[in-house]
Amino acid sequence: SSLVAAFVVAASPRQHRCSRKAMAAALAAVEEGLAASPPRSDLGSLATGVAGMGGTDSMKSKTSAEEEEEAQLRLRMKSEDGTDQGMPPKVIALLISFAIASGLLFGIDLGSIGAALNTLSTDLALSKVQAESVVAGCKGGAIVGCLLGGAWMTAYGRRRAVSMAVVAFVVGPTLLAVARSFEMALLGRLINGVGVGAASVAAPCYLSEVSSPSCRGALVASYEVAIALGFLTASIANTLIEGLGPLPGGAWRYQAGVLPLVASVPLMLVLTQVPESPRWVLSRAGGDVGMLRRALEAMRKLGCVGANDRIKYIKLVQSQGGKDEIPAALPWHQSDNDLVGLWDRLHLQAGLPLLLSAAAERARPHGMAEAPSRTKARYALLGTFRNVSAVVADAPGVPAGARRGLGLAVVLAI
Repeated sequence: SSLVAAFVVAASPRQHRCSRKAMAAALAAVEEGLAASPPRSDLGSLATGVAGMGGTDSMKSKTSAEEEEEAQLRLRMKSEDGTDQGMPPKVIALLISFAIASGLLFGIDLGSIGAALNTLSTDLALSKVQAESVVAGCKGGAIVGCLLGGAWMTAYGRRRAVSMAVVAFVVGPTLLAVARSFEMALLGRLINGVGVGAASVAAPCYLSEVSSPSCRGALVASYEVAIALGFLTASIANTLIEGLGPLPGGAWRYQAGVLPLVASVPLMLVLTQVPESPRWVLSRAGGDVGMLRRALEAMRKLGCVGANDRIKYIKLVQSQGGKDEIPAALPWHQSDNDLVGLWDRLHLQAGLPLLLSAAAERARPHGMAEAPSRTKARYALLGTFRNVSAVVADAPGVPAGARRGLGLAVVLAI
């Protein structure tokens, strides 16, 4: 089910998150400004075009000390925007912890039921069909979780989708640990499965979006390896629990309930330290100042080259009251970091609002000041079904061979 869901996400027609009309209007205005200015290279030329749309008010006066400080920071930023897209070791360690914690929890939740099944069936007087249903409940919940996870991470963000999955990882095992009937045990496994399915979609997506190209493959692979280690960990822990002898309520409550519950704690702790995916924030930002600032702060936490200097320069400019018109030149070179480069382009298309004074920011053209886009989870879920239909029908915009690929994924899943 995870494979099928991941394939649908990859093969579905691309959908822009921002208003096409607003973006087209902004780009048209940029081109109009460029036509009236001398040709220049890189983002500086686009800045000149954007500046043509700003007001004609003069810049606020600055002291010589402020001008010198701004000039020094501008020069340092241009010299430091290099080609290195690597991530600081501290950030890599944090993302590896996220990958291992989420992967281990995935494997433990699926593998913990095996050793507990016999005693669980005896204590709750389950029939063979009921016992099989409890075991399969996690997989059944995962099918629903994959769909919900895709909708959650589209509507609420990748990190928040993983956080919502953790709620299911806590509630499901808790219900199973205190179960007194078949229905309660089945409900716990179903809820647990929802968390497994949602995390199996959202966690790899988050890792692939926040990691640099140089370590992206290793991070996603570490998540996959951690799933297998989770199964192994569940087997070892279950054996140790059985070796403790008779336990209150039965060993199965600790094996299938307490163990997965404890395994969710590391992921909860890591989630408090990682930021939301900057790519998702930018896909929702439009021309909103708060969202653009949030994306840049997330990049700073991820150690993206150039993000910290941009924040410092923006704070310096805003401490002076901001600029009264859209700057004719950018204070930084185009960054080779893919996330920072994406932020630069979207910030420019929005009229560089983080550098403007409050009055100038409000006076931006309507297309630049576009409000952040919001998608409700139910609409995102309906969009998933539309995407599946588009792939099955081989509709225009779907990559060639996608339907065959989806069919192969279904066969492999079965």
